[in-house]
Amino acid sequence: MKTRWLLWAISFCSLLMAQTRTFILPDIERRETRIFPVGPTAPLRDPLLMSLGNPQTREQAIQTYQRLGAEAVPGLVKHLRDPSIGIRMLALSALQYAWTPGTENAVLPFLKSGNDAEAKSAWYLLKQKTDEKELDQWAEENLLTLNPGRVEALLLDLESEGPDPERMMQLLQQPKYWKALLPHLARYTDPRFVAPTRRLAGQAKGEWLAMALAALIHQADRDPAVLQQLRLFLKDEDPRVREMAAEYFRWYGRDADLAALEEAQALESDLFVRATLAEAIRLMPEKGKVTFPDPLRPLEPAVKYGESNQGDTELLVIARFAAWREAAGYRSDLKRDPVTDAPWTLVPPTRSFLADRGKGFGFRVQAQSGPFAESVHLAQDVAWGEVMSSVVAVSPGKVKLVRIARESWGGLVVMEHQSPAGKPFCSLYGHLGPLITVRPGDVIAAGTKLGSLGRSYTAENGGYRSHLHFGIYNDAFGSGQWITGYMDPEEFGRGDHHWIDPYSLYPE
Repeated sequence: MKTRWLLWAISFCSLLMAQTRTFILPDIERRETRIFPVGPTAPLRDPLLMSLGNPQTREQAIQTYQRLGAEAVPGLVKHLRDPSIGIRMLALSALQYAWTPGTENAVLPFLKSGNDAEAKSAWYLLKQKTDEKELDQWAEENLLTLNPGRVEALLLDLESEGPDPERMMQLLQQPKYWKALLPHLARYTDPRFVAPTRRLAGQAKGEWLAMALAALIHQADRDPAVLQQLRLFLKDEDPRVREMAAEYFRWYGRDADLAALEEAQALESDLFVRATLAEAIRLMPEKGKVTFPDPLRPLEPAVKYGESNQGDTELLVIARFAAWREAAGYRSDLKRDPVTDAPWTLVPPTRSFLADRGKGFGFRVQAQSGPFAESVHLAQDVAWGEVMSSVVAVSPGKVKLVRIARESWGGLVVMEHQSPAGKPFCSLYGHLGPLITVRPGDVIAAGTKLGSLGRSYTAENGGYRSHLHFGIYNDAFGSGQWITGYMDPEEFGRGDHHWIDPYSLYPE
């Protein structure tokens, strides 16, 4: 990955420099052209560095830098001070082939660059050439001065180790970091986060507004003015905003909101918004029978995938999620009418599923990569970072298995379906949040909401960054160990395991 990025950076710089060298201004009065820059003020360029930016001479330049080694470093460090970003980017690229201890002191300031490509190039160079723990420590200590893109990348690691309210509150004070922090904001439920989150939501749009609304849901912001604003968001032009507004009413809606929800449902054409509206309306008669936990403060241990809470912690997590479900209306006596005449159709499980075709099925995990090292992945991991995004049933069928906040899985639903030819197959949905909408035995139509993605690095989704683990088992539901996300490579290679790539059901 690092090599591909550096090659891309070199190619980008090559294009940039080529444009600089061949910028021509035609003179319609004369036949000749003038090439800029010209005259004694034209900057002198290092021929070797320029050859690194030329695809035809790049390999030779790389070999030369590797041969020169430490001898080339002082010149490259000098180029890092060049006013041209193209020259600086080429110098950063060249330093991967010629490096000496201490060079990191010249590269570290680039992590604060206002140009994300430049900061990213420096970040990957430092990751390659320096001690990763020391680099992460330096970056964390200088977090509020870093390029926003580098903060976004760093937070993925920092948040996986556990929440840090003070760090998050500091980032909230600087709008340039909002994009970086939004995927993690929903796990911060202390009341003091409500006001800055409202402020952020007031200036965000689209996916960023949807993430801010997800945070307000978990911060239990039920102020009447917010409720009124959420009704307006049911008419927003962006379907993700409408979906998250409907999700808010699935959690906190009351009788007074029913008319607005029914009006929105009558006008809605988006599959995922309609599914969420239908579920919010279905729950409305159940609202108010139980007081919602106040304040809403979920337990937030640093949960990592493949691990689980133990003892009293596990019991507290289970009790907390049970209280949420009961207050939202998901009690043991809540039933749904079976849908026996649902037409056959196949829909995507998440909004972005068809647009972002992944390559997770059949992927072999590298050695020393956690509890699933050297095993084969049996599903597609999709909708990464799409906090609380809706997950729906892909075709008509019967719910066979439901689990809440289970070790590694988080929320889990398994359904059995019949293909148009009458062949049974199963769909598996992992890493959902606690408000799963179905029970075993429910017969539902395609597009019925099963739940929403659990928040990143929490017990509710098994400790992962928010995403859906979506698998297709090409056979009938049965007991045993087939409900799994990974498999031994030899067993997978025999091909009799019945797992298939989910994208094989969806033609390009």
